[in-house]
Amino acid sequence: METVSLHINSETQIVSLLNGVISEQALIERFGEAHVMYGTCFGLDSYRVGHDIFLSSPGTIHFGKRTNTPPQPAVLRLRALLEAAQIPCRIGEDMPLVLWRKLLVNVGMNQVSAVLRLPYGDFRRSALAMRWMRQAQQEVILVARQEGIALTPQDQQLWEQQLLTLSDAGRSSMLQDVLARRKTEVELYGQTICRLGEKHHIPTPVNAMLCEKIAGIENEYL
Repeated sequence: METVSLHINSETQIVSLLNGVISEQALIERFGEAHVMYGTCFGLDSYRVGHDIFLSSPGTIHFGKRTNTPPQPAVLRLRALLEAAQIPCRIGEDMPLVLWRKLLVNVGMNQVSAVLRLPYGDFRRSALAMRWMRQAQQEVILVARQEGIALTPQDQQLWEQQLLTLSDAGRSSMLQDVLARRKTEVELYGQTICRLGEKHHIPTPVNAMLCEKIAGIENEYL
């Protein structure tokens, strides 16, 4: 943020595509809400092996101000820019809800796939993986409701339908991080849910278990 602060004028819009639900608030606190859009990417299916990248779907960037009914001129300008660059994009009506829907996916799929070291095909066939994913996501839904976000079990069902479309050999980003011995995004996923669960007095045992296992994996790098 300190680096980009040198390049911001009255017209600048910042779109964070980081996972999780905390980066936008940090940007707003630093630069003000007028300069910040919410953003995330859905449907991206790619993985890297060495210097080779395998891509079956480029995904779609969902973006906008907190609410976009109707979209502000700056949001429409950004859509025009992305479309001119042939980058799939979509303006979200309720962007906090969109970000939490992505968090629902990442908390369940990314963390569990990293712990069990399963690509999408093996993940779908694993009863344990599917059970842990659903349990972790249920904790997300309970925490989200206390945060004023209307996640529902239907959001889980929509994700599971999407999971069926992903390539068998595909790997979640966190699984790729673990296999490459990189630091993971667990702080943005399970740790955020555990922290908010404690804030709202909601038990989050599955996310706590996954966070502990991922911390153990990262400690193996040392």
